[in-house]
Amino acid sequence: MSDAPLWAKAVAGGMAGMTVDFVLYPLDTIKTRMQTRPGAEGLPPGSAIARSLRSGAFYRGLASAMAGSFPGAATFWTTYEMVKATAAPLVGTGIAPVVAAASADVAVVAVRNPFEVVKQQMQSGMHANTMSAVRRILSVDGMRGFYAGYGSTVLREIPFDAIEFGLYELMKRKLVQHRRRDLVLWENAALGSVAGGVAAALTTPLDVVKTRLMTQTNTAVADRYTGVVDALRRVYATEGPMALLSGIGPRVLWISVGGAIFIGSYEEFRRRLAPPRAPKVAGEERE
Repeated sequence: MSDAPLWAKAVAGGMAGMTVDFVLYPLDTIKTRMQTRPGAEGLPPGSAIARSLRSGAFYRGLASAMAGSFPGAATFWTTYEMVKATAAPLVGTGIAPVVAAASADVAVVAVRNPFEVVKQQMQSGMHANTMSAVRRILSVDGMRGFYAGYGSTVLREIPFDAIEFGLYELMKRKLVQHRRRDLVLWENAALGSVAGGVAAALTTPLDVVKTRLMTQTNTAVADRYTGVVDALRRVYATEGPMALLSGIGPRVLWISVGGAIFIGSYEEFRRRLAPPRAPKVAGEERE
C-alpha cells in the first residue's frame, strides 16, 4: 500500500478541509440558522432570515471558516495518522481509528474554535462583518468568548469522528481485502459519504447544543445556557425533543457530501503526494 510523508498528509488534509468548507458552506449556513435559539437578541426573525438567505447571505462568515480550515484540517489529519499508526499495535486495527479520531479532535478544536465562533455568529446574522464580530465578542466576553462551546464541540466531535472514522476504516479495510488493491477516488468518496451521513444523524443533538452555546453573545447573561447539560435540558423542556434534531436534514446532506469530498480528496491528495514505490525485483518475497 502506498503512503505519504507527514508533511504531505498535512497538506492533503488542509486542502481537503478547505475544499469542503468552500463548496458546502451554504448548507452549513442553513443548518446553523435552523439551530439558532428562537428569538435570541440580535437575530432576525424567521422571515428576515429567509429574505437574507435569498439575498445572498449564504456565505456570511466564509472568511473566518477558510482562515481556520487549513490549519484545523492539517492538524486533524496529521494527529489522526500518527496516533492511528501508534495505537494499532496496541489496541488493534479496529479500535485504533476511534482512539486516533478522539485524539485528533482534542487537538483540532483548540485550533478551530475561535474561527468557528466567529463563523457561526456571522452565519446567524448577528454581525455585519468579521471585524465587528471579533470586536463584539471581545467587548462582551473577552478572549474566553472565542472558546464558547469548546467543551460541547469536543463532546460532539469525539463521538462523531469515532463513528465516522471507525465505520470508514472498517468499510475501507473490507473493500481493500475484496479488491486486493488500493481504492480509487470514487470508492473512498462513497465510503466517506456513508460514514459521514451516519455519524451526522446520530450526533445532531450535540451539534444543536454547540450552535446554541456559540451564538449567545448577545443574549442576556441571566438567560444564557451555562453548559452542555443545561442547554440539552432547557432546549428539551422549552422547545420539545424535536428541537434537538433541528437542522438534521441539511446537516446529514452537508456531511454526507462533505465526507465524500473530505475523505475522498484527502486520500487522493495523499496518494498523489506519496513518493513512487520502487518496482519489485524478480524473486522478491511477496507481502
